[in-house]
Amino acid sequence: IERVGYLPDPRRLWAWGPVFGGHFADFSKSDPAEQIRVDSPENLAALRWMASYSERYGPDRIATFRTGDQALTGATFPLLANRRYAAIMDGQWRVRDLAEATQLATDRGEVIDQFGVVPLPFPEGGRENAGWINGNLFVVPKGANETEGAWEFMKFWAGFDPARDGSEAEAAQTCAAGGWVPVSQKVVDHSGFNAFLDDRPLFRTFVELASSENQTSTPALPVASFYYREVIAAAEDVMYRGADPEERLSQCADRVRRRMLSLSR
Repeated sequence: IERVGYLPDPRRLWAWGPVFGGHFADFSKSDPAEQIRVDSPENLAALRWMASYSERYGPDRIATFRTGDQALTGATFPLLANRRYAAIMDGQWRVRDLAEATQLATDRGEVIDQFGVVPLPFPEGGRENAGWINGNLFVVPKGANETEGAWEFMKFWAGFDPARDGSEAEAAQTCAAGGWVPVSQKVVDHSGFNAFLDDRPLFRTFVELASSENQTSTPALPVASFYYREVIAAAEDVMYRGADPEERLSQCADRVRRRMLSLSR
């Protein structure tokens, strides 16, 4: 295989599950084990759809084609290098790569493809503007010496400081410089950040999607990291090794539930 339209990534079951209408946790349940919902019918439907690509082209060929794709940046990014894909699921950090490639092509007098950003398409019964959203987190450990300074930094980063005028402007400048999606709507609405969006219009869709109620994150559970890895491992077994989707998601749910129960005792 030299070029494809789109290929699902096993890591993205976390995104396609919500698109198909699924949830990975149900916090209305008091029993910790019952909160795990990876084996829901909606998530199963999403995984079966993802696995259909491997069934069509062969799991070994798909795995070989995908090797190292998401680790590549800049001009070697597979949407740019040799046009290996027509569409890719990725994050706002790629906007800079596309802008730099466009500028380089312009300087050389070359013509480059035009790119767009769209929400994930959803099937009947699925959710509009759905997906998986994560972020880089700043953490202040309990018992830290400079708690006051940490709080000041948090307010600076979020652009929320009622006692100081101009905090939104500083956060807007920081987010624009780093290519970050602001955590505050006040920063999004600031003229400084809007100037950045006017310069990088592809970024705007990512900002709009970040506020969608159908964007979900990895559930805030004591087993979050374990859960995250187990879901990906299950998807890999189905897509690359031919495991049965229903059986494998059931195994994944059982493993995570047992871990939850062991921590709740």
